[in-house]
Amino acid sequence: QYQTIYSQGYTGTNGVLVQTDSHNNEIRLFLNNTPSGGFKTSNLSDNQWYHVAFTRENGTIYKYVDGTREGSGSNTVDCNSTSDAEIGRATSYSGGGSTTHDLGGYIDEFRIMKGAARYTAASVTVPTKAFPNR
Repeated sequence: QYQTIYSQGYTGTNGVLVQTDSHNNEIRLFLNNTPSGGFKTSNLSDNQWYHVAFTRENGTIYKYVDGTREGSGSNTVDCNSTSDAEIGRATSYSGGGSTTHDLGGYIDEFRIMKGAARYTAASVTVPTKAFPNR
């Protein structure tokens, strides 16, 4: 089963989709309506917090889980869709229709940054637990 973390115009040109894949226990990044096979995390366990980051610098995408770089790959797609951004659902998921792939979990501190790759080193310091509710 797939659950959407973030979607913006995924079925169109220059869209983005970040999604869980419970069959393989991973988080995947898709760009420009094309599965980016190199942009998925290692296996993740249920009922545990993770800090996951995908960053891009000079055409290289880096993927991190809990501060450790798991790999990188090349991608120069401009992610500049003008579609609505959605957190926790993707109403325009490929295949159209009414399938939404809503998220059945929690997100804390979701961030999108443009113009600066926050993480590019082999390892980075990240939070080790969920932020407290306020």
